Amino acid sequence: MSSTQQIRDQFRTCGYVLLKNYLDTESLATLRDCANKLESMPDKPGKIMKYYELSGCDGSQILNRVEQFSDSFTAVDALLTGGVISELVKLVAGITPSLFKEKINFKMPGGGGFNVHQDAPAFTRFIHDELIVVMIPVDETNHENGCLQVADNFFENKIIPHVGGTVEAAHLSAVTWRSINMNPSDVLVFSSWLLHKSDKNTSSAPRRNYFVTYNDLQHGEMREEYFEFKRINFPPLVEREPGVDYQKWTSKLSKIIL
Repeated sequence: MSSTQQIRDQFRTCGYVLLKNYLDTESLATLRDCANKLESMPDKPGKIMKYYELSGCDGSQILNRVEQFSDSFTAVDALLTGGVISELVKLVAGITPSLFKEKINFKMPGGGGFNVHQDAPAFTRFIHDELIVVMIPVDETNHENGCLQVADNFFENKIIPHVGGTVEAAHLSAVTWRSINMNPSDVLVFSSWLLHKSDKNTSSAPRRNYFVTYNDLQHGEMREEYFEFKRINFPPLVEREPGVDYQKWTSKLSKIIL
């Protein structure tokens, strides 16, 4: 494995670091078990937040993502807040990590992709500094199932102008893209300023990924504030009131960022 300094240098230069075979069998089993249970859990108001989308295959409603679940799974919370995942953030970014938000993108067969964006614009209501995102695949990620693609020759420590949740085209003409093919034991750490995108899942199997976001503890513990705001303004399906347009406050942001 590369030295800590080499890893940090790559992160600061490129905006991401891919670590192969990083997770041990026990940690991976814990995360996979959590994902399986979340998928089958019934929707309940005031509990775990489940979101849905329409399938690109047949137009049916399919699970899109699940959020705010770590405090319901003790073993997962231990990994994210004081275990191997939070320690990885400290190693790569050199910060004292505080869990900002956690979600699993399920990306079922027919599940949609997302346009080129940065995560940072979605969080400026809460923090204007860089956040660190850890992506942990539960399933293999590849071109067929819409793996993450990152800007491989462009990274700046700032927000790039967006229109409707997508980076303005004028900033993308010279960008080259790298497809991040991963196995479940791999981990990707990337900056909230990194440009990234993905295509839809054209395979016959789900492509489930954890996306765990951290802020530097010097800015405070912000997870509770973030999820309280989101539950009010963009609640899970089971909590929505008929006739209310929950998309209006997020019209300029990608559904995946949120």
